[in-house]
Amino acid sequence: MQIVEATWERRNLGMDVQEIILDGIDVEQEDSLPGKINHLRLAADYTVLKIPVGHISLLSRFLREDFLFLECQYLISKNLEEYVCPRKARLIKDGVTYAEVPKNASDWGKIVEKIGTMFSMDRISLDPAFGKSFATVRYANWIKDSIEKVDYSLYSLLTNGKTAGFCLSSYDRDTANANIVLNGIFEGYQGKGLGIAIIHYPIFAALEKGCKKILTAISSNNTALFKLYPLFEFIVEESYYVLRYLR
Repeated sequence: MQIVEATWERRNLGMDVQEIILDGIDVEQEDSLPGKINHLRLAADYTVLKIPVGHISLLSRFLREDFLFLECQYLISKNLEEYVCPRKARLIKDGVTYAEVPKNASDWGKIVEKIGTMFSMDRISLDPAFGKSFATVRYANWIKDSIEKVDYSLYSLLTNGKTAGFCLSSYDRDTANANIVLNGIFEGYQGKGLGIAIIHYPIFAALEKGCKKILTAISSNNTALFKLYPLFEFIVEESYYVLRYLR
């Protein structure tokens, strides 16, 4: 069991937040586990619980304990050592490209200003206790905090010279892994066939940095992504039922 004190969420949600991530050993203790979790959830106002997919009976028990089901989360990856660009990615429209955003508050702030309600499928956005305004603040703060981290890079997706989307990626020099932390298409540019580009260019940037593997997480709520990542032959490494308890 992994317990994460999500202290950064206090300014986003206005409450103490923790994440509890269960592993194989935890789920084998099904009879005693709910009692342990019910005790742990008293330590925070908001508890996120992640249960490995497949344990329906355990999911059912927590739903009876006033947890709300939010999504299935999939941790996916792609080996880049023998990467071949998919045929469809080669059809990215003319005039669409990407550029790394200079690492300063002004330029990163221009990306933050465009976020709006683009993350409408986010679990905070869909949660009836919060909504889109909370999700907007949360992602804006996430990007602002990342500018201080040396292993994070922000890229803008450009179409005919105008910023249509972005990608925030992190890089681990020890493992040569890249991680797509956040990405998306801004409102006004959605539905114009730019989804492939917002995945292809972070891969291209990772290859430029000598990365051997790229990872990200996707939500079952965001069905559009399930049409895109398979084109790049990402594989599922881990999957979870994600629930929350609001005290």
